[in-house]
Amino acid sequence: MRFLRKPVVAVKGITPRRLSAAKRRLQRRRDSWALFPEYWPTQSAEEDILEIDRKQLEGEVVDRQQRADEWRRLRRMIRQHPRRADILRYWNACNYAGTPEYLDGLIRKVTNNLNYVSEIEQSLEHARRMGRLMQEAMHDAEAQRPGESYKDAFFRRLASARKKIESEQ
Repeated sequence: MRFLRKPVVAVKGITPRRLSAAKRRLQRRRDSWALFPEYWPTQSAEEDILEIDRKQLEGEVVDRQQRADEWRRLRRMIRQHPRRADILRYWNACNYAGTPEYLDGLIRKVTNNLNYVSEIEQSLEHARRMGRLMQEAMHDAEAQRPGESYKDAFFRRLASARKKIESEQ
């Protein structure tokens, strides 16, 4: 089954740039509470950076776990779906991003509209045919009529190709 891997977030650590930015941030916090020193931040700039990194890693772990749970739920739905083969065949061939959100949408569309996959396959075949005809039009446009630009020849050939496809349907 096709899917996109989520990139792993690397911890940046304490760098001179981050340290100076953290010092400025802490100073802004102190300045905003100038009349109330009990509300001033008590941590150092280094502690602030380490806390930011720790929260970022914790958030990444939670996000990855939620994403893995979503994939497991969707794979379970596919295993139980009566049109499992159609869904998988289309999912592996389509140009959707390999994310659980798109797969969930595909499963819902197939469940609600039993002809959805065949309709999509027909539209994909139509797009493939149009792509082939556009390539042919580009090659045929080189054989232009006298006084006709390359662009005009291309669009003339493309219009005739569209008429040909519409007459076939």
